[in-house]
Formats: sequence, C-alpha cells, structure tokens
Amino acid sequence: MQFSGQRMPHVRQFGVVLLSALALPFIVSPASAQSIQFGATPETNATGWYGSISPGATFGYDVDIESDEFTVEVDSGIPGVDGTTVDVEPVDITVDTDTGFGINGAIGYQFDQARAELDLGYRQNAVDGVTVGDLPEVDTDGRFKTWTLAANGYYDIPTGTAFRPYVGAGVGVARLVADDVSVNVPVAGEAELDESGVSFMFQAQAGLAYDFSEDASAFVGYRLQGIPGQNFSAADVDFNADTTLIHSAQVGAQFRF
Repeated sequence: MQFSGQRMPHVRQFGVVLLSALALPFIVSPASAQSIQFGATPETNATGWYGSISPGATFGYDVDIESDEFTVEVDSGIPGVDGTTVDVEPVDITVDTDTGFGINGAIGYQFDQARAELDLGYRQNAVDGVTVGDLPEVDTDGRFKTWTLAANGYYDIPTGTAFRPYVGAGVGVARLVADDVSVNVPVAGEAELDESGVSFMFQAQAGLAYDFSEDASAFVGYRLQGIPGQNFSAADVDFNADTTLIHSAQVGAQFRF
C-alpha cells in the first residue's frame, strides 16, 4: 500500500525529530547530561508492574480495495434485454483518509531492560476521498475506525541517565471498521461500506522516555501498525482490502506500581 505524496512529509519530519531525540543521550558529555536531568534521578532497571496511556495523531493513510468479479442484471426498459446479466471485471478502489487521532492503553511487567505488555488501541480517521479505477478522486464522507489488541515486547536502551530510548514490536488482532463510506462502483452503482472485519495485526514502536522518578515517566514515540487484508461486502459485491499500514505519533505517561 502506498501513501500519497502530500502526507509523507509529516511522517519524515516526525522521524527526523525522533531520531534526533534518540541520539541526544549519546552525544552529550557526562557533565551536560547531569545538567539536563532537571533534578531527576538516573534511570533504574527495577522489575515490577506498570501501566501506560498514550494519545496521539494518526497520519492519513490509504485503504486499497479490490472487488471480486460480480454480475449485474440489466434494467434498460428494452424488451428482450431486461433481465439479462452482465459479468463485471474486478474494480480497484482506493479510499484516502485524513490525519486523525488515536490512543493506546497498556499494562505490563518490567524485567530490567526488557518489558512485556498487553496493549489496547483505538484509531479513527475521516475519509477524504475515493478513487475508483482510473477515474478522478471523488470527495465522500465516512470514516475508518481501528481497534487493536496486541502483546508487545520492548527493550529499554540503558544510557546511565534519566533518558531511556526504547524499541519494541508486537502482534495481535485488529478490527477495521468502515463506517458509512460511500463508493460509486461502475455498473453496480453506489455502494456503502458499513461493515467491519477482524484479522491478524503486527506493529513496531520506537521512542524516548524520561524517568521523572522510579515510579513515573513520560515518553514520545512512533508506532507503525500493519493490518493484512480484510473483507467487506456492499450492494451484493464482495471487496478485499490489501494490507493497510498505519503510522502514528504519540506522547504518553507510564506509572510503575
């Protein structure tokens, strides 16, 4: 699946900022590292339970859909023609979404530098337009909503300071909901996608946390989610979605207990 050119700069700009932040603990001197801790104690690698919450922005993405071959009945008012059927080849459809919002909540356990957690997420993006085949994009309404439940693993990179870069990955299940998305399918007419599907999902995360104390920290992060193809049905036509990739920028807080 490809992102439209007008949205990729947002993803690249956030990537530059994030990489700069991740590099900060490694390029400062020991003396300056102490000066930027704002009174916080250096990171500790204690074990124990924690909870986190992380709202953020979900960048606009495309949902690429292909219809199955379908049959329509001719209704032309011409005797001898009405009632006959026509086979229609599969139709390619791209649904373009705007930047939306999302939030994740998780509960996990810290094993020194490693962490394991169960993560529940929600995202919502309004539909900006729909492209059918080679026809021009048409403005339309509706939205795509995504619910995810995943098991994640993380590694916290030790720096000897209160700054804690991290990387992680996870797998789980996703429910992708097409909410009142109107699509004008050639020959078949207008079809409204108002269904949902459940499938496997995967995700990867990277970011930078700051430990204010042994019990609380804040973080900024990037999350990539991949949702393999899901199936929809509208106007007696079956639609199959390609793998959808969703990019998010998040800020959050983590509390250990």
